[in-house]
Amino acid sequence: KWTISVITTIGNFNRLRFNNILSRVKGITGKTLAERLKELERLKLVKRILYKEIPPRVEYELTPKGEKLMKAIAPLIKWAASNE
Repeated sequence: KWTISVITTIGNFNRLRFNNILSRVKGITGKTLAERLKELERLKLVKRILYKEIPPRVEYELTPKGEKLMKAIAPLIKWAASNE
């Protein structure tokens, strides 16, 4: 249910932190978002970038495979938005 929303949100902003994604994907819980991000990372659709700072900072971005998927689903999203 949330996968397409997470992919398009990250893709629209190029790179986002967890809380930015959480605030932009309406209705998703932190637990569900964490699960989706782990799954998308496992599928090599999303890349997790860890910055060795204090405090640590983590950002997420689409991989080339994730960008291809986003381009493929963009027409479907556009159609759904125009047929609400």
